[in-house]
Parts: sequence; C-alpha cells; structure tokens
Amino acid sequence: MTWTPPWTPREMEALAKLQERNENRQKELDKIHGKLNKISGTDSRPYKWNWHNKAPEAAKIVKNAQKDAADHQEMLEKELARLYTWPSSDLTDGKIFLPGKGVFAMFNRKDTWFDDMGFSKFQTDYTFSENWDKERMPVTILVPNDLPVGHKAPVMWFFHGGGYCTGAGDFPAWYTRTAISRAKAKKAIIIAPDYPLGPEGNYKDIVDCLRDFLVWYKENGCFEPGSTKWTEWLYKQKPVQNFTIDKNHVYVEGESAGGQAAVTALWLNATKGGPNLPIDVALLRYPMIAHYKRKWDKMADKDGKINYMGICFTKKDVLQREADITDLTKWLESHSLVPTCSSRWPSKGMAFAFILSVTERWQWYFQRQHDFPKAKRDEIGYMDGIERANNTQSRVLHECLPPMYIFHGWNDPNCPIEDTEKFVRVLRTKYPERYNNDKNLRFDIVKELAVRKSGNLDGSIRKEYDSDNVGHGFDYWLNETEEKFLRDAYDWVGDRWKTSS
Repeated sequence: MTWTPPWTPREMEALAKLQERNENRQKELDKIHGKLNKISGTDSRPYKWNWHNKAPEAAKIVKNAQKDAADHQEMLEKELARLYTWPSSDLTDGKIFLPGKGVFAMFNRKDTWFDDMGFSKFQTDYTFSENWDKERMPVTILVPNDLPVGHKAPVMWFFHGGGYCTGAGDFPAWYTRTAISRAKAKKAIIIAPDYPLGPEGNYKDIVDCLRDFLVWYKENGCFEPGSTKWTEWLYKQKPVQNFTIDKNHVYVEGESAGGQAAVTALWLNATKGGPNLPIDVALLRYPMIAHYKRKWDKMADKDGKINYMGICFTKKDVLQREADITDLTKWLESHSLVPTCSSRWPSKGMAFAFILSVTERWQWYFQRQHDFPKAKRDEIGYMDGIERANNTQSRVLHECLPPMYIFHGWNDPNCPIEDTEKFVRVLRTKYPERYNNDKNLRFDIVKELAVRKSGNLDGSIRKEYDSDNVGHGFDYWLNETEEKFLRDAYDWVGDRWKTSS
C-alpha cells in the first residue's frame, strides 16, 4: 500500500502558503542577524530571551511564526497523530500511566503526584527551536514546599526518557520515588528540560536545545514578562518562599533515553569555550547510550511476532507502519514543514520508539539532516553518547566532567547492557585521569530485585521476590529500603552532591 498525503486540496493550498511565509520569515531573520553581526563584529546572536530588546524585529518574526504554527497545528499533525495512535486509541492515552491501567497497574500515581510528594510545580520556557515553527521549549521546575527561610537550594537536572519519541519533564510516572525523596530530603529543586522529540526531530535539534538550556541556566535568562532572570521569576511564584538557588551545586540524572541526553549535556558543558558549569555528580539509569536498535529475530516469539502493548504483530505489519512514517516525514521535509514536538505524555509516541527501533530505522531518523542527506560520521551534532565520548576527548575539559554512577539491568531488552559496558570502557580508556577508578566512575549491573512488580491485564499487580528478571525501566516504584543497589547508587551520588547551607 502506497502512502498518499491526507490533506484536501484546500488544505494543501494552505500548507503551500505556510511554506512560502516560512521561507520569507527565514530570509528576514538571516538579514537581521547579518546586520547585527556586522555591527558587533562577531558571528554571534543575542541570547534568544533578549531578542525583544536587542532584536525586536526578529522577536516579532518569531512570534508570528509561533502563531502560524499554532493555527496550522491540527492540520499538520493529524497524520502524525494517526500514526502514533497505535495499536489503538485506548492504548495511546496520555494518562494510561496515571494511574496505571492493565499491564501498567504498578504505575499507581495520580497526576497530582508531585504535589503529593511535597513539591510545587512551575513551568517556563528556556528556548525556542531553530525550526520554522520556533516551538517553545519548556522546563519544569519542582520546588519543595517546606524550604527553610534563607535556604540555598542545590539543583537536580532531570532528563526524561522515552526513546527520544515520547516523554516530558512534567510526567510524574517516570520519575523514581527514590530520586524525588532524596531531592526533598536535600531540600533541592529539580529542573527538567524538555527537548525536541522524534520522529520529527533529529540529534542536532536535541543538541541545539540542550546547548541553549545550559546557556539559559548559566546566564539566568528569562522569557517571562516582567522578569529579567529565571531565578527572580521563580522566587515570585506562589507559594512564595524565602530561598535562593545554589546554581553551583548541580546533580544530573538521566533515565533511559534521558541518559543519552544527560551525557550530551555533560559533554556540551565541558566543551572548551563552553559553559563549563560546575557539576557535582551524575547518575545514568539504564541509559540508551547508543542508537536505539533492537533485533526482530531476538525479540520475536515462535510465530515470528513481537509483542507491543499486549498485542502481537508480524514484521510485515510493523514495516508497513514504519514505511508510512518515513513517507510522511519525507513529504514534510521536502516542504520544510516538519513540526517540532517538545513533549508527549506516554503512551503517546511510544509506538514511534518501538517501530523505529525494531525495524532498525531509528538511527536514520535521528542522524538525518532536515535537508535530507544523512550526517557524516564525524559531525558531532549527530553522534550518540558513545560516539560523542569516543571522538571528542580533545575538545572537552576533562576536569569539567563530573563523577558518574551508572546502573543497568543485566537483561535489558530495550537498551542492551553491552552498549553501556562499551561506554564505560571508552570513559576509562579515553579519559583515564578522570575515570580510572570507582571514586569517579561506578558501574553497577543489577542482577536481582528484592521485589519486582508487574501488571496483569485485569489491572491487578503481581509481585515477585528475589527476582532475577531485571530488564528496563524497573526502578520507578522501588523502595530503597528493600533494594541495596538503589541505596548504593543514591548514597554514592549524595556524598558528592554538595550544598552550601
């Protein structure tokens, strides 16, 4: 079956006009930045949050682009929505985990979980995308409700997982209870930036936004009206508390695909001439450190089918769905109309991660350039975590890379432990002065769980004790008093995550 564009003739005409406006806007932006560069004598642009002051014409263009994108969002994304609404609308529910239903019953949290855990949630923007739609990139900030007067709060950066195709910084189900509890005990704030998701986005889109996040954090940028610094804006939010943020004591945590995002941010930060922010320590939880790739034959049952969301699919079914995704992506790319997606609450978008990984097309999507050619192997912006660490050791300040703890399930079907083992070998080989011992690099292969929970189709929860079935995403609801590996990991991190109070 051949994919055909789903839009009506009138919609196609509207999209053609949108494409023309986008091209004109980009030409105007290039002219404005060219003039600014000529005046300043440099090849740098004002920080994006300062465009309304230093480049008001550019800021107006961005605002118009964002409005145009919002006006055409439903039209542009309806085919993408159809493709990720799979296997069914019931199984593509943004709240299927909150609280968990059926096989996800062990996710027993409500969408008020942050509040239940004693945190107030705030959101602001830290940048907007370089894409035609100038999509706002939000950051979620969680602040404990009981901070002492005058407290200097250390910071945790959290990078969410989801195979780079789903997930969000404000999605409660994929935080670990241990991380939230430890942050609260430390009286720390949590900062969780969203980043561009695929299949719309690529590695370079993610890298550009993570670089912007580092600069926004360091320079105290702010997009909020009436505030010039994000810290000052946060201090004014209700409930108002008398505290300050200790920006120099940062702990970084990345989960699954967020592990690769965390590594990308760490290496961008440590780049010579980069932000070079002081970071105390990092924790990677079963990281997707390499291109996401899963072998069909290894995962298939005796009938050659793979189970996804409790339903078994043939390879032909999945290949057809992937072909449709590719055809749609290529059509949107050819018209410069690929939208930017900053977040999706799972299970929306999970189908993309599954389909692209088991068809082994994930790498093509994230290494493609938006004008079609695949990135060259030496282009840093298109590298996975292993490639980045392996090829940039001369470009980074090793002393700016933090101590790192990594744990990974021994039988992970999603992110092979062999990739993480390779990453650890690269760190020890290419960064020997930094990562030559357990003091600065600890790798724990989790082989057993004291209590393993899983959901049944009827919504009941099954418990296994002393289970050696340790795969992927196994720690969200675990109790650290029962699991030694969790205590070891968070104690190790906690010893290195400093405070000024």
